[in-house]
Amino acid sequence: MRDKSRRLLDTLKSSVRPSAQWPPRLTGIAPSRCSPHDGPMLYSHTRHQQTYDHRLRDLVRTTGDPDILAEFGVPRSTALGWLRGDYQPVVTADVLDMDHIRLQAEVLKLRQRNRTLAAIIRLLLALVRALGGRLEGRRLPEGSAKAGLLRAVELTEAVLSRRGALRVLGLSASRYHRWRQAQRSCGLDDRSTCPRLAPTRLTPAEILAWSVVDRFEFATTVAILRDAARGAVSAEEMPTLVTDAGIENVNAGVDELIVSGLLRRVLALRDVSFSNSLIEAWWRSLKHQWLYLNALGSLETVRQLVAFYVEAHNTEIPHSAFRGQTPDEMYYGRGKDVPYKLEAAKTRARAARLTANRAESCSVCWVRSDERVGALAAA
Repeated sequence: MRDKSRRLLDTLKSSVRPSAQWPPRLTGIAPSRCSPHDGPMLYSHTRHQQTYDHRLRDLVRTTGDPDILAEFGVPRSTALGWLRGDYQPVVTADVLDMDHIRLQAEVLKLRQRNRTLAAIIRLLLALVRALGGRLEGRRLPEGSAKAGLLRAVELTEAVLSRRGALRVLGLSASRYHRWRQAQRSCGLDDRSTCPRLAPTRLTPAEILAWSVVDRFEFATTVAILRDAARGAVSAEEMPTLVTDAGIENVNAGVDELIVSGLLRRVLALRDVSFSNSLIEAWWRSLKHQWLYLNALGSLETVRQLVAFYVEAHNTEIPHSAFRGQTPDEMYYGRGKDVPYKLEAAKTRARAARLTANRAESCSVCWVRSDERVGALAAA
């Protein structure tokens, strides 16, 4: 304890100046004119508050000696106050308590660490440049990779400007802000399942009824709704019809059907906050991905094309929204094992492709392999 106190005293002697003269003098304030009629002279007893290095207080509390700092001009009463009063914590840097030898050792250690980090950064930059690792003109579809880059840029802003960080990455400011906006809304994946980004991925579970007619009639809507209600899976629960407020859906015939208790009608964007986007997206797919690609010469041709597309949609076309199941499998619950089978098949296909790629070689590889074998035989 004594040796430690002595070392601290030696350090303080070189870093802390002795305090000002103590006790402070009395400063007299006299009037401009002194005469018997001016009254007595007034004095202001001004006490200059002293501030001390926190290490002085810690030294007194550590040694318990109030006279150890007399040579620094610290009054005994002040030192006794430090001993008797409550300890007041001080926020400071740890390097302020180090002596010169320890500071020099710390500087040497930091220099060595900086040299090591600089060497590692040079190697990584050389590797990145060799692989063309810049984002200019490159697509990054994975949302997790984008989120990692955004997080890295955010962490480097304390020591590097955002403009400098984006320059290092080869990432434009517009692309960076577009990623930030996507991160706050629907996600960063290029192939997001968010309906606001990909409305065509909204897929109805099953097309239960449909009809192609040559003129618009309310009776057609009623007939389609009756067929759909009879094809519903659950007989105990009343089917819900989500539709817009068009005249084909809100009329006397449909109203009678609703009153009979066969269906329950919900008007989109009126009774609920969302729209009937499922069937609207399917209509778009039917028209733009199938009907408009064929010659629509007659009503019967259109009917045949629609029948083919509905059958393919329900029974054959797998949908990513259903994790590879068809609408029939999803609606009737017959394809619960399909996602697991597809994932297992994907894993097997990746392993087979990896094995095939590793087994492939070109003529140059064979020549080099023969040269290595010949060199080993000669050795």
